[in-house]
Amino acid sequence: MFAGTLASAPGAGHGSSMSVAAKVPAPHAQEEFDEELKIMATLVRHGGHPNIIGVLGCVRTGANKEPPMLVLELCVRGDLKAFLAAAMQSSTTVMPGALLRFGREVAQALHFLEARNILHRDIAARNVLLTEDTTCKLADFGLARNVVKKEYYRLTAASAPIPVRWMAPEVLSHGMCSPAGERWSFGVLLWEIYSLGGQPCVDYHCTHPPPAAPSFLGSNDSCSDTFMAIVLGQHTACPVRQLTAPWTEPPG
Repeated sequence: MFAGTLASAPGAGHGSSMSVAAKVPAPHAQEEFDEELKIMATLVRHGGHPNIIGVLGCVRTGANKEPPMLVLELCVRGDLKAFLAAAMQSSTTVMPGALLRFGREVAQALHFLEARNILHRDIAARNVLLTEDTTCKLADFGLARNVVKKEYYRLTAASAPIPVRWMAPEVLSHGMCSPAGERWSFGVLLWEIYSLGGQPCVDYHCTHPPPAAPSFLGSNDSCSDTFMAIVLGQHTACPVRQLTAPWTEPPG
C-alpha cells in the first residue's frame, strides 16, 4: 500500500486531482489480491458504506501482464492500532466517547457486510484505517469471502495464513468461518480499542487452541464492567454466540 495522486479524479471536475492510496499484490499473494478485488467490486455494486474503505477504481500500469492496482481513498491518520498505541506512549488522553465511537463504527461496517453475506475474516485494529476526522474505515479484504450460497466458509489446507489471536475456537479447530466467528473477532477488536492498541492473547501459543472464554485476552484495567459484559457476550462458547446488540445500527 502506498500513497499517490489520482489525476482527473471522479466527481472532482476537469483537470483536478486528489490524494489516494494504491494497493498492489504482495509477492506470492496474487490469489489473495484477486479475491480482494472481487469483494471490493461487490461492495461497489452495493453502494459502499461510510465505515468501509472507499474504492475509486482499478487500473493497470505498463503492459497488460502487470497486476492491476487497486485505488482506494486515502486515510491520512493510518491504522487504528498505531493511532491508539501512539496515544498510549505519549500519554495522550483518548476520550471514552471516542473509544465507544470507534467500536460502533466498526460494528456498523460489519453489520453491512453480514447483511450482504460477506465474511471479513481479519477483523483487527490494524485493519481499521482513520480519516482526517478519525472516522473508522474497515479495510484489507484479502481474506474476505462471499458466503451467499451458505452460512459459513471452511478453510482448506491451501488457505492463506490466518490471524490466530483474533480467531474463534471453531475456526482453529474445525476451519469453520461464520458470522458467529466474526463476532468473536469483533470482541477481540473491542479489547484492542480499550487497551489502547494492546496485544491480545500475549500468552497464547499457536500449538494450543485458545479457550472458549475471554480470559485469555489478558488484563485490561481500562475496561469497565459494562464493556467486559459486551466482550463476554461475543465470546460465549460456540455455537451459542447469538448476542447481536453490538451489530445493531444506532437509531436515526
